[in-house]
Amino acid sequence: MMAVMLAQLDLEGWKSFERASVPLGPLTLLVGANASGKSNFVDALRFLEGLAKGLEVRECVEGPSNSSDDWEGVRGGLSELAFRDTDQLMLSAVIGDVGTKYRHSLWVAVSDAQITRETLTCEGETDAVLLEATPETHTVDGATRKLRQTRLAGGQTLWANRDTTVSTVHEFARFLQSFDLKSPEAMKGIEGVHTLQSRLRCYDPQPDALRDLSGLTTGPLERKGWNLSAVLRELCNDAERKQTLVDWVSELCAPRVVDLDFIEVKELRNVMVVLVEEDGTRVPARAMSDGTLRFLAILAAVLSAEPGSTLVFEEIETGLHPTRLHLLLELLERQTKARGIQVIATTHSPTALRELSREALADVVVFARNPDARGTVASRLGNLPRFEELAKSRGVEHLFTTGWLERALSS
Repeated sequence: MMAVMLAQLDLEGWKSFERASVPLGPLTLLVGANASGKSNFVDALRFLEGLAKGLEVRECVEGPSNSSDDWEGVRGGLSELAFRDTDQLMLSAVIGDVGTKYRHSLWVAVSDAQITRETLTCEGETDAVLLEATPETHTVDGATRKLRQTRLAGGQTLWANRDTTVSTVHEFARFLQSFDLKSPEAMKGIEGVHTLQSRLRCYDPQPDALRDLSGLTTGPLERKGWNLSAVLRELCNDAERKQTLVDWVSELCAPRVVDLDFIEVKELRNVMVVLVEEDGTRVPARAMSDGTLRFLAILAAVLSAEPGSTLVFEEIETGLHPTRLHLLLELLERQTKARGIQVIATTHSPTALRELSREALADVVVFARNPDARGTVASRLGNLPRFEELAKSRGVEHLFTTGWLERALSS
């Protein structure tokens, strides 16, 4: 079982969410009708990913002004960020392990892209506040200025002579040596939240990017997959991981794949992956199908992720034949347990639910728009009334395709 992960994300005023609490397991599939709020939830995860990179609120949402940065921002920009006519929104992430859980909460004013309040608490009997940061009017050398006041556990107060467009927790974590932090409890929480949110990666593998030559770089897979071949080459330097890759791809493809090889352009320091079939046929990335490339990308992301990483994918079944979807879900369930990582993915496939283990099925989150409520509502399948009874008698695919899940959530 995974020890550390993003256990829950609460949203208020975020896009289609007036107020929702979304629990997350080691493998969490997000299901629901079109426009029910699944992608809006993924956008909230991307926002947290951007803050952990040290980006300002506006940069997180609309993309940085520096064109060399590949961060794309969040769909719709600032004008589409808040629920209806709301200006203030809140995101609250619960992160932790078996012994300790931390809650990192952010309140954002959309109109001026400012963080108006930020807290870090240790979840438990006392819910101890480890950090609270707010903008305050303060007089310095006779001049009135708005500074950020940060109060830490133990009574320490710090003033920051800068704006409030970046996360205090992530700023402190990135530059701990620059701050005189005298609270061991706060430092532990800051470092823990920063580490885990910094390993949050939202992917959007694009076939054109996956087919391209990769520079000989190391590190995790990039968002669109430009470095897929380089990541696979690095994984193949380990004989055991290479065999794992070959085994999974051979199950996916027909004819059967027996090896992974690479074309290297040494002058350009570029590389391209090649699948070697049983009869000796060599299929380079530029000739592979979209489905094969996406499967390779997800495989590479999972196998190259650091322990404690949270990986996010949209429409995970795209490009895969229905008879092969079970391979991907089996892969994800095995690797989340074996490698201590977390996977969150949207899907429109009823087959995907049928292929899940009982434990992973209970962790599926269904999203719906309730006509009698304001905005998106969400619930874990295992918490819906009579879900297990009806799933056994009628089958989970029937509940999915007939709209029972959405009706149960909206009732």
